[in-house]
Amino acid sequence: MDKSNEFSVEKMATLEFPYIEALSRSIGQRDARGVPNLEIYIESHPELFVQAVAWTYKRSDGEEDPPELAADTSEDRTNRAHRGYKLLDALERIPGRDALTEEERRNRLLGWIHKVRTSCAELGRLAVCDLSLGKLFSNAEPGEDGIWPPEPIRAAIEQIQSRACLRHYHGALQLSGRSLACRGRRSRTRHCRKVQKMGRRA
Repeated sequence: MDKSNEFSVEKMATLEFPYIEALSRSIGQRDARGVPNLEIYIESHPELFVQAVAWTYKRSDGEEDPPELAADTSEDRTNRAHRGYKLLDALERIPGRDALTEEERRNRLLGWIHKVRTSCAELGRLAVCDLSLGKLFSNAEPGEDGIWPPEPIRAAIEQIQSRACLRHYHGALQLSGRSLACRGRRSRTRHCRKVQKMGRRA
């Protein structure tokens, strides 16, 4: 169905969500189908990422959630938390990655991140939002110059300046076997120094 024009991305995303556990990849498994339509949909609808964060994690400020996030029973809350976690864990696509230029990719990603972080902050979940972003960032492919992480991710990490994001970013890197490329090119070296400095403060 992925190659068919009969279904919209939104419709395909709706079909993927109930089967996210079966479709998503696990550690060491690279041949799973994934949830490509959900990822594309979330790029244009960041509120779904925010909802997954809100379902998965509790508020840190002690305030009440808005009615649309309220669960009727503890079982409902548990089920939502499980589904939200599975969605966040399944995401690998970096928003903006299909833009034609590096500048446009960076701007799209930074704009998406701003919307997500602003909404999560209003829901008392900024720190856990940053954890989820760090996990997502670790899935980025190398940049056009073959260097990892790509420039949009470097820009995002430096703009966010979040210890929570950095901790999960490094943790996910270790699980994936990747590491920061810190030699050569002055801009990349500056990024590594900033990240390492933030890591010492974390």
